Amino acid sequence: MGFLENVIPVLSLAKASVTSIGVPAVEPVINGVLELATMVSTMRSNKEDLAKLENCLNDLITLDASGCSEDLKNRLTALTSDLNSISLACKALVEKPRFNRFVMSRDYKDRIQEIKNSIGSCIRNFTFYGNISIEELIACMTVKVDEVLTKEILSNLKTVSARYNADNTPEVCMQGTRVNTITEIVTRLTGGPDESQRIIMLSGSAGSGKSTVAKTVASILA
Repeated sequence: MGFLENVIPVLSLAKASVTSIGVPAVEPVINGVLELATMVSTMRSNKEDLAKLENCLNDLITLDASGCSEDLKNRLTALTSDLNSISLACKALVEKPRFNRFVMSRDYKDRIQEIKNSIGSCIRNFTFYGNISIEELIACMTVKVDEVLTKEILSNLKTVSARYNADNTPEVCMQGTRVNTITEIVTRLTGGPDESQRIIMLSGSAGSGKSTVAKTVASILA
């Protein structure tokens, strides 16, 4: 089916992304729709394939969408609503008396093609519901889930009082200490016409006095 050739790659990308979300209800939905699309695009006009199609439709129709986002739930609700009548049509064909003879008729081939076309249209509507592709929706969900997980991790981190730069950190260097360092910094910051060169980077291990030196220089230049 021609238009499913454009839909299946989008669903495949959504499936690849959904595995990282970790939301139990989402993955079965995407997998179910992709499985149905693949089956419709490859199925033959025989009783076995038609019975498999009916089972695939019923599995998708009965999926629980309670854990899905509102957008995904709306997509699935619209899809399953349309698929209900199609599933009944499949069931009627499978149970039709003298099925094997009927399979050979033109009427059967037309009806099975109509069913496939209807399913394909439903899947396309699901995939691009509201002019937003399912791939984009899953990508947005992934970002939101990552943000929630990050906030949760940060909220559970144990906090401790700062060992350095705490309330008792000296405001300025003691008299007679760091004289050469402070003089060199002040000279660098006040000398020369090029203001872009008046940049100082202090480096050193934690607790070595970088903040105190910076405060001292700031108090001198204030």
